[in-house]
Amino acid sequence: MAVEVVKEEKTLPENYKEMFLFLFGGSGIWAVISVAVVVFIFKATLGYWTYLDPIVLSLLFTFRGIIEWAVHYWLYHAKPLPLVRFRLKTKAFFQHLEHHEGPEDLSRILVTYRGVLYPAFFVFLFSWLAFDNLNLSVSIVFWLLFIGFINEVIHLICHCEIPHHSGFIKKIVWLHRRHHHYDSNNYYGLSSSLGDKIFGTLLSDAPENKNIAGKEKLWFAAIEKEEYKGEMSSFFDIADVPIIEELETQAGEIKNEILAFISRKQKAFTPYFGQLVKNSPEKWITHPLRTWGLDYHVAQNDFPVTRETIKKIPGVVSVSFNILCAGGEIPEHFGDTNATNRVHLGLVIPAGLPVSGIKVGEKAVAWEEGKATIFCDAHRHKAWNHSGEDRLILLMDVIRPEFMPDKRKVCSIIITSFIFQLLIIKAPILQRRVVDNSSVVLEVFAPIVSLLIPVYNMASYLVSRIVRARLRLMGWLSEIR
Repeated sequence: MAVEVVKEEKTLPENYKEMFLFLFGGSGIWAVISVAVVVFIFKATLGYWTYLDPIVLSLLFTFRGIIEWAVHYWLYHAKPLPLVRFRLKTKAFFQHLEHHEGPEDLSRILVTYRGVLYPAFFVFLFSWLAFDNLNLSVSIVFWLLFIGFINEVIHLICHCEIPHHSGFIKKIVWLHRRHHHYDSNNYYGLSSSLGDKIFGTLLSDAPENKNIAGKEKLWFAAIEKEEYKGEMSSFFDIADVPIIEELETQAGEIKNEILAFISRKQKAFTPYFGQLVKNSPEKWITHPLRTWGLDYHVAQNDFPVTRETIKKIPGVVSVSFNILCAGGEIPEHFGDTNATNRVHLGLVIPAGLPVSGIKVGEKAVAWEEGKATIFCDAHRHKAWNHSGEDRLILLMDVIRPEFMPDKRKVCSIIITSFIFQLLIIKAPILQRRVVDNSSVVLEVFAPIVSLLIPVYNMASYLVSRIVRARLRLMGWLSEIR
């Protein structure tokens, strides 16, 4: 009787502890550490720690993107060398081919001890012959091993299922996964895109971006003189944006949080910012938690479940609770950019079509409690609630995957446009000058705003910590009394 052998399915590490346990289970990483320790002792014994070390480290770190690109392009992918047109089909090339065949197989990711010792030896030999300086040659080997160790960790992170909160790490992971699953002839950088930018293999920086609808360019309402005429769908199915499933899972808890908040602080809701609701601002009110990358940490403290949920969804740039009051209508308008999917999570929905709903383009749909409605708000759209009760949703803007490398640019341009909208409201005389020169205005001021966003977020976080500490102190004092 034949016995069926069932292979145990290996799961990818889901946290950093599991990842590092796997990393240190390979021989290659111990080879990196061993050679680095030997070099460290050698330099320490002979007194070779000099001014050259910070110089070498600074140069290697600055230009690591070019080094990563060259190794990945000419060694791992065996592309023809310049001038001689010769291809280096070494063992590293064939191992990398296997890695591309099964990028989820972590056993094919880690460098081997031979993959460390041989390159370290040849780098040392070449440096010594080129510079005739033993100290400099040993320094180059040591700091290359140091950067190589960091790259090995980053490469492993890219292939694990770890939820990342750092925008820098998210961008690295996104670009590397594009190299594996979208276009293996581009995106050769790992910790830096410098090489890709110089040699033209970073497609996200090209004039056109590809997405599921074909070729699409970034569009901003504040810059373009025409309405959005792209090919993105009006609505998207949850299957097209699977990251939103986590939001629906937590819909009940999120609803409980906001209803409890409203019972305490309903006046915290304010009219939606924008000219399109100036005729009835009391009908569309909102309570923001994040606005195009600006975090309101004090507000987020009231919604711990919501806060933790959005942390698990990459690319969330805006989050707010929105109420469309009974009898309210939002006139037809279009959004700020095509770089995002707008998400409406239904929390309190008093009625369906035709009494209450949203229309994007020519299609109208009804919100559903606990379900996400996903659409491209670059298209013209409108919403209405003709029922006798308020409609409550969680609104989110999520950067589309193909525009993820442009996240910072998108946020800074839209925030800058908001600032100038406010200036125009306060000083209408500026309207013609700002509108006629919007592209120039945004080009000048958006980079400045981009630098100020993290400063604001840090200040917001510190204020929230102070507020929380004050509340704890007041609670402690009340218990004593």
